[in-house]
Amino acid sequence: PSVVALVRQLQQDHVHMAADWAAARGALAALADGSAAGLSAQDEALLDQFAQRYGQHIQAEEGTAYPSAQALLGEGDLRTMGLEMAGRRRAS
Repeated sequence: PSVVALVRQLQQDHVHMAADWAAARGALAALADGSAAGLSAQDEALLDQFAQRYGQHIQAEEGTAYPSAQALLGEGDLRTMGLEMAGRRRAS
């Protein structure tokens, strides 16, 4: 039950991290293309929020979810899970 709850939380994290990234991405793009000289306090807060959520998410995945998945899932399921994760990274 605790792993199921964690998986649900990780799924919600994906939704929140996508929203956090969408909110922060514009400021980073403006900085990269030279149309902004720096980040506003709000931009920095958005990036801090994304980084904090991402750090906690990775810790939960690597510390609990992945070891549990390896113990419970077959090789094909693990491969599918890895491909899904890679697809999310390419999409962002």
